[in-house]
Amino acid sequence: MSPERFYGLIELLLVFGAVMAWALWQWWDWRKWRRGREQRELPPKDRPPH
Repeated sequence: MSPERFYGLIELLLVFGAVMAWALWQWWDWRKWRRGREQRELPPKDRPPH
């Protein structure tokens, strides 16, 4: 295995890892935001609706 191929493989893994990390962060952020929005949209239990 030549060094050029080895560095190409490392580069590919780095790019793949970065894309996966970004996608996971986006999904987690979206889930957190959606859950927060749902909690805000729900009317509080102790206060009667207007």
